[in-house]
Amino acid sequence: MKKFIAVLVSLVVLVSTSVMATPESDFGWKELQVPGTKLIGMTNRGEEGGEIAVICNTETHKLNVTYSADGKQYDLFAFRKFGMNDLNTSDRAGKFVVGLKTTTQGDVYYNVLSADKVFQVARFPIGSKAIYEKAIASLNPQQPKIDQEGSEYFLVGNDWKKLLGKLSAQCPVNKDANTPVI
Repeated sequence: MKKFIAVLVSLVVLVSTSVMATPESDFGWKELQVPGTKLIGMTNRGEEGGEIAVICNTETHKLNVTYSADGKQYDLFAFRKFGMNDLNTSDRAGKFVVGLKTTTQGDVYYNVLSADKVFQVARFPIGSKAIYEKAIASLNPQQPKIDQEGSEYFLVGNDWKKLLGKLSAQCPVNKDANTPVI
């Protein structure tokens, strides 16, 4: 009996410690408002402490996506969702890249909306955007070799559809639908 009680107490301590270390309120999309600006948005913190934000400028109606980790803001990263829709063969096949000016607002909304459980951000070293832009400007036929620096996972959480609704009211999904903004 003493052994059973000791195991039970250990389990209770283990569960309560893990809940305290990672409370649910730390996970999922949260509303983002930048006081004194025309910016609204939503933000999410990853399992390694990085932060991704989907930001709408209510004056220009343009969307922006940022990712920062360890006090650095990355200029090139990829957003990838998981699930059955990853098997889709369309252009919106579960990911978008930020920093290459190839992503439309519709791509962002489509992928964030269909990432209903978890998503990943893969980051590339700061300065990677300039390396790609230089290769494009020089008409270099070979894609520059840039290794991924790391990645982290994010939980979607609750109420994200409401937050996306607020964003799309100010930064419409179909605003210049074929024009890359990110």
